Amino acid sequence: MIKKLPRLLIYIVIFFAVMGGSAYLSLRFLFGSADTVTAPDLVGKDVVYVLQTLSAMGLNTKVAGMRYHPAIPENSVVSQDPEPGREIKKDRDVRIILSSGPETMSMPSLVGSDLRRARIWIEDNGLNLVWITRVYDDALPDTILAQDPLPPDSVARGAEVRLLVSLGKRPKAMIMPDFSGLNPEDAMLLAERWGFKVNDVRAVNKVDQPPGVVVDQYPAMGYRILEGQGIELTVNRPKPNDNRNKGRSQGPGFVSFRVPPGFLKSHMELKVSVGGGLQVLYDEYVSPGTRLWFLLPDKDGEFFLYRDGRIIKQSREIFFYGRLKK
Repeated sequence: MIKKLPRLLIYIVIFFAVMGGSAYLSLRFLFGSADTVTAPDLVGKDVVYVLQTLSAMGLNTKVAGMRYHPAIPENSVVSQDPEPGREIKKDRDVRIILSSGPETMSMPSLVGSDLRRARIWIEDNGLNLVWITRVYDDALPDTILAQDPLPPDSVARGAEVRLLVSLGKRPKAMIMPDFSGLNPEDAMLLAERWGFKVNDVRAVNKVDQPPGVVVDQYPAMGYRILEGQGIELTVNRPKPNDNRNKGRSQGPGFVSFRVPPGFLKSHMELKVSVGGGLQVLYDEYVSPGTRLWFLLPDKDGEFFLYRDGRIIKQSREIFFYGRLKK
């Protein structure tokens, strides 16, 4: 019996050792080691908070750099390593990158510059043009008169920009004259002298009105009209078999064409086929959006209108005081 006692003690010691080890491992699994902590979420927190928090957890703070950020304030955390929620041993480093705030620039003076160039600069520098107000001024049209922000204010990327832009000189107000009874040539010369733009010349057939003269207009006579404003004229064009045409020359005709919008000038040519050859009536480079009026001679022939070397209109019969028939 006495001989068996040491062996029993050995078994008891082993049993308690196993039980103690299991308890230790279980507690460590459930509650974690006292030598490790969970990395906190520091993104967006200021550097003072970060230092206090990591110091209380037994961790070291290491600033790894600075970075511009449009939303996170200066000296607040942009990113961290290790990431939030990861286990980390005490006395280890937590690397953080701090925000330098939004990237800023010095606002230049845009006053006096062209609106198109200002738009390009604003877009290239990441700013946002949100407001344009146009007023009459002695400056050329599309010239910038004022701006917000003012130079040399410091502005961040994405900042809003507001501009005051010139419409050019205020046009003179006039009373619309009476063009009725004039032939189209005289009416267009008078409109040009008064500073109007003839946007359209239409043709009608009115048997109770003299042929080949203006019988209607827009705006009507006596209405207020601004210098440079467009007008429309209507000319009485009798039918070919109308007895009023006998012994009367129809005179010159007009061709109208608006150059399509774009960025480059168009090479416009108007040619007439006379005597087996082509006679050039017009040959110019014209800005986009320009409306052209061509006064065609009173002669038989085929007319060709070219844009950048391509025929865009062709006719053997002139629509007198109007447009070419296709």
